[in-house]
Amino acid sequence: MARFLYAFPQSTVGNRRYKTQPIPTEVEQKYRQLCEDMLDVQQKEPKLLTLSEEAETLSECFYNALEPRLGKDGDLEHMADWAGKLHGAVLRLAGLLHVVEGISKNGKDFADIPHDFTQAITGQSMAAAVELGQYFLAHAEACYGIYGGSEAERGAVYIIERLMKRKPEQFATRDLLNWCRKFKTTQDLMESLAILAERDYIRESKPDYTGTGRPPSTVYIVNPKLYQN
Repeated sequence: MARFLYAFPQSTVGNRRYKTQPIPTEVEQKYRQLCEDMLDVQQKEPKLLTLSEEAETLSECFYNALEPRLGKDGDLEHMADWAGKLHGAVLRLAGLLHVVEGISKNGKDFADIPHDFTQAITGQSMAAAVELGQYFLAHAEACYGIYGGSEAERGAVYIIERLMKRKPEQFATRDLLNWCRKFKTTQDLMESLAILAERDYIRESKPDYTGTGRPPSTVYIVNPKLYQN
């Protein structure tokens, strides 16, 4: 299955120049005119935008590449609430880019051109929207704290996501195994729990035990500040 990838350009820090070439006057004027034309559009009736065949194919490929990553054990499972809305956001971006392209070519009168001309979003607009979507996804992964992180760090983020949904004041390891299906055994949790404890998200509280039977599970107290954000 194909997967869209976004390649970040290598940093040029250390090679930058104090004086750079200014933006060409023609480009600046064209951009200014585009902004003015967009602000001057007086469209009263909404128009339906659909996808061209090429745009539909790109949209489907993006969806099919993204969706499996949101499910159980997928690399985006921990942020499925955000990433699950990404395909819809990309479609809206494609619509916006399509309108911008039309106004750029036809001026503010683009909105009054017959509907059949404005109907189909082009493959070029969809490809640009997908590229933007991948750019935002990469930044979202960084914000969720997993970009380049270890397996234990990704597990820690996954645990936080589950705690944020349930908001328990405390929990035992057996509770966490029920909430976090990604982990199969208590041992699988330990490195991630150690990271959370080190960063004061949780605090270990071992219950008193004087009996002879099986000792109770270790209890973890959740820092209440976690739920204040």
